[in-house]
Amino acid sequence: MYKFAHLADCHLGAFRDSVLRNLNLDAFNWAMDKCIEERVDFIVISGDLFDNNLPDTAVLNSAVRKMKQVRDNGIEIYAIYGSHDYSISKTSMIDVLNSAGLFTKVGNVREIDNKRTLEFVVDKKTGAKISGLSAQKKGMEKNLYESLDMSNLENEDGFKIFMFHSTIEELKPNSLSFLEAIPLSYLPKNFAYYAGGHVHLKRVEKRNGTIAYPGPLFGYDYRDLENSARGEKRGFFIVEFNRSVSSHRFVEIEHPEIILLEYDANDKPASKASEEMEDMIKKVDFQNKIVLFKVEGELSSGKPSDIDFSRLKNCILENNALTVYMSRNNLTAKDLEEIKVVGETKEEIESRIFEESIKKIKIENEKLRGENGVNLSLNLLSAMKEENLGGKKTDYDKKMVEKGMKVLDL
Repeated sequence: MYKFAHLADCHLGAFRDSVLRNLNLDAFNWAMDKCIEERVDFIVISGDLFDNNLPDTAVLNSAVRKMKQVRDNGIEIYAIYGSHDYSISKTSMIDVLNSAGLFTKVGNVREIDNKRTLEFVVDKKTGAKISGLSAQKKGMEKNLYESLDMSNLENEDGFKIFMFHSTIEELKPNSLSFLEAIPLSYLPKNFAYYAGGHVHLKRVEKRNGTIAYPGPLFGYDYRDLENSARGEKRGFFIVEFNRSVSSHRFVEIEHPEIILLEYDANDKPASKASEEMEDMIKKVDFQNKIVLFKVEGELSSGKPSDIDFSRLKNCILENNALTVYMSRNNLTAKDLEEIKVVGETKEEIESRIFEESIKKIKIENEKLRGENGVNLSLNLLSAMKEENLGGKKTDYDKKMVEKGMKVLDL
C-alpha cells in the first residue's frame, strides 16, 4: 500500500501583516513535517504554492529549506501553477524551483499525431502516473482545456492522478458563485484521483473517481480567516492507494484561535458607531487570538474616515491579541458620491472597478468590452506590477512596454 499527500493554496508570502504571514509559513512547515512523519511516498501541490510568481526572499528561503528536507527524506514533490503562481511574462518561481530539481512541475503540453495533449509524470517509487493542467489568471485556462485531446490520458492504464487548479461548475458552492468555473466534462475520464486547488473550502466528491479540494493550509485573505473563524477546518489530505484509492483522510492543522467581531453600522452616525464599537471591544478576551473586526453598513451621517480605526485596533492589541485584521470595505456613507465598489479581496475589488469603469465608457472595439475587457485589464495590471529590482530605469521602462504590448497582442 502506498500513500501521498494532497496540498493546495498554500499562498506562501500572503498577508502584509507579519504575524499572519509567519503563521501561514508555519502551517506549511508543519504540513511538510507531518508528511515526513507519515512517511508519505510523494506530495502533490495543486497550485498557488506562493502568493505571487516572485515571492518574498525570506519566505522563499524558508520554504526551500523545508522542501529540501522533504526531498532528503526520499519524498518527491509534484506541483502545478495556480492562478497566483502564473505569470503573463512566463517567469515564475515554480519554473525556477523545477529547474533546480526541488520538485517536478506537472502539465507539459506536447504534440501527438498533430494533436495537443498532456504528458504523464511517473512516480518512480509507486508507479503512480500524474498529469495535470496549470491555471492562468481569471480562469483563462478554460481555453487550454478546450484545445486539448484527452484521449491518451483517458486510455492510459494504472493508478492515475490529475492535478488541476480550477473551480468545477457542478461542484461550485453558492458562496463562491463569483468564481470563474469549468464544466466537469473538461476533466479527463478514468482517473482514480483528481487533485484540485483554487477552491478555498474543503470538498470531496465521488464522481468518476475521487475529486478533492483540500482548501488552504491557513489562508491568504480576510475571507479565508473569516471562514476559519466560522468553523471551516484547514489542512490537507493523505490518500492511501494501490490500484485504486483505499482511504482518504483530512489532516487538520491547528492554528491560534480566530475570533470574529461583527458590527452593523447601518443608519448610525459615525460618532455613535465609534462609541458602540469601543464598548464591544471592552467585553471580549483577546489573549493570544487572531481578531477579525468586520464593519459593514451605510452610515446615516459622517464618513468612515471619521471613525478612528487605528485606535480601535490598538485597543485590541493592548489586550494581548496576536494581531488584528480590520475589514471595512463594505462600510459606506449616505453623503459619499463616489462609485461604490464592494469586495473582500484586492482581486475582487480590482475586477469590479474595471467592470464598473468599462460600463461607463463607450467602446467600439468588441475585444475591450464586457468580460474580455475586464480580463485584458487585469492581465495588463498584473504585467505592470513587477518591481524594478536594481536595474536601469531605461531597461525597466522598455521591459514594461514589451510586456504591455504582449498582453495587448500588438
